[in-house]
Amino acid sequence: MRLEFSLALLGSLTACGGSLLYTSKSTSLSTPDDVYQCVQAQLKTMRYNRAQYDIDTRWFVGQKVDTTSRVSSGTFRRTMDRIDARVQPDASGATTLEVKVQTFNEFATAAGFQSDERPASDGVKRDAAALAAACK
Repeated sequence: MRLEFSLALLGSLTACGGSLLYTSKSTSLSTPDDVYQCVQAQLKTMRYNRAQYDIDTRWFVGQKVDTTSRVSSGTFRRTMDRIDARVQPDASGATTLEVKVQTFNEFATAAGFQSDERPASDGVKRDAAALAAACK
């Protein structure tokens, strides 16, 4: 009975908390290194700045300021879109591109800058779809 209650509670908690993160996966017949190079080139073309990367694991994070977003707050600075891309070979020999996107509002507070995550913007979702299509 405890197990049933725990599973029901877990199910209700995950149903209540919507995800702010948007994730997509695609596969390619190209080599992992070619797809990783494509990811870097496409994000640069889309005007994303490199925030983090790891060549060995083929991981790349790009950030871009969303100039169309506005928040009515005296402490609001900007909205940042973030694309987190990982390229890995899978068991079938194909290459998997996993793209996670997030959007943050940045505020200036007395303690410094504070980033608050919000639902991923339509613009960053479009950029993720374009990235996946270009790097197939």
